[in-house]
Amino acid sequence: MKLQSKRKPYDDINITPMVDLTFVLLVIFILMTTAAIQGVKVNLPKASSSFSLAQPTTKAITVDSAGQIYLDTFPVTLDELESELRP
Repeated sequence: MKLQSKRKPYDDINITPMVDLTFVLLVIFILMTTAAIQGVKVNLPKASSSFSLAQPTTKAITVDSAGQIYLDTFPVTLDELESELRP
């Protein structure tokens, strides 16, 4: 049996502890930076309970199966419909 008289240097370096330390530091850095960031202040408009003064610009014209004409759910004749739709 031959005994080894000289010690050989390591052929490779075990970098597992160095990688573990790197990941731990990365996680700590990410957690600390996200905890330090404050939210952005935004001035939101306030809701009001007042009614809008804008007039609706769309009109609904409906004709039922009996031939009755409705303008925005109100029954009208053809002459009334024409006068209502003229500007």
